[in-house]
Amino acid sequence: MPAEKAEFRSAQRTRRRAEAALRTGDDAARLGAAFSAQAMGWLSTVLPGGSAAAPSVACYLSARLEPPTGALLHSLHDRGCTVLVPVCRPGHLMEWVRWHPGIEVRRSTLAPVDEPVGPGAGLAELLGEGGPGLDAMFLPATAVDSTGNRLGQGGGYYDRFLAELAEAQTTEAAPATETAQAESGRTVPLAALVFESEYVPQGSFTVDPFDRPVDAVVTEHRWRLFGK
Repeated sequence: MPAEKAEFRSAQRTRRRAEAALRTGDDAARLGAAFSAQAMGWLSTVLPGGSAAAPSVACYLSARLEPPTGALLHSLHDRGCTVLVPVCRPGHLMEWVRWHPGIEVRRSTLAPVDEPVGPGAGLAELLGEGGPGLDAMFLPATAVDSTGNRLGQGGGYYDRFLAELAEAQTTEAAPATETAQAESGRTVPLAALVFESEYVPQGSFTVDPFDRPVDAVVTEHRWRLFGK
């Protein structure tokens, strides 16, 4: 039987703490570089071509126990991407701040994460006229199963944003942009970052109707596509 989400998530966090305690600074640097290389490999297959605009890619500032994203954020910036990092808002909502190296970072008052300081934009602003668009997303997770089901952190922020994004992508009245919405029917590709040991068999944890599968999973060793 699948494990309940809270139970499975707790076990994953316990394991992450144990592994992090054994990791040296050099280990962490190598791990960050490995995740960046695999993530950029996947990204190269999904970014739209033929657009003069810089690709817009959403990522996140990793917490201590998560797969490290520092090197990936710098790689995205060096690639010329508009890098969007989430900030938590009341009501389990998210806005997105444009990230760049050296940006001021503060601890969120709503969740145990660090956030960049700057003007935030909601989905309508991202996809609206003059907005940067959204070409791909890297999501945090505590596990991903072999069919692409993602187990998140339990806060519900991404669930709400992804539901809003899915509605925008399937509503004819949704505003088009030069990037993510220019092609009719094109959806924003989603990739979750987890450690290799957190890529688990289907049925390892419960899945709710509102859970949206990801298109790919990225680990320190490889990236995998789903539904292809």
